[in-house]
Amino acid sequence: MDNYFSEMVELIKVNKSIGQVAIKAEFESEGTRMSELLRLKEIAHAAEIPLVVKIGGCEAIRDLLDCKDLRIANIVAPMVESRYAAFKFVQSLERVYTKKEFRPNSYINVETKQSFQNIQEISNEIKGKLTGVVMGRVDYVGSLGITRKNVNSEKVLNDALALSSICKESNLKILYLFAPYHSLKKFY
Repeated sequence: MDNYFSEMVELIKVNKSIGQVAIKAEFESEGTRMSELLRLKEIAHAAEIPLVVKIGGCEAIRDLLDCKDLRIANIVAPMVESRYAAFKFVQSLERVYTKKEFRPNSYINVETKQSFQNIQEISNEIKGKLTGVVMGRVDYVGSLGITRKNVNSEKVLNDALALSSICKESNLKILYLFAPYHSLKKFY
């Protein structure tokens, strides 16, 4: 193993001790390359932490096929703003993962004002079919027309609590992801 690999594993182990629960990569806006994803999977395995991959859209079949090949255990679909987009994601998962027992934990990303406004019908669509919901706070505040400095504002907190309540009613998990990826780019 090279020094960068060992350094990253140790860094993540330290982060785990203060609350990090997963590593996030994304095909969508970060444009994670396959070589990077393979390396992150190795690092996550060595650090004994789950890897979460955000695919390129609710119907990103190629991304799902890559995730299936790599046995990625946690997948997030971005920009799910309607019941129909949620339906399309579920349909795509069923198409790629024909055996339900091999399907990964699957989440939709609530990251816009529109998705938040439609969350009740979205949650009705995914209840019993997906694992849960992720709140993407940076894009969410952008869609509200406020700056990313507001990701920890009272408004976002109250919306997150409302989202949590809807998820609880629908027996869905809710996740809040933080992506330290840019700070790790020196390792590539």
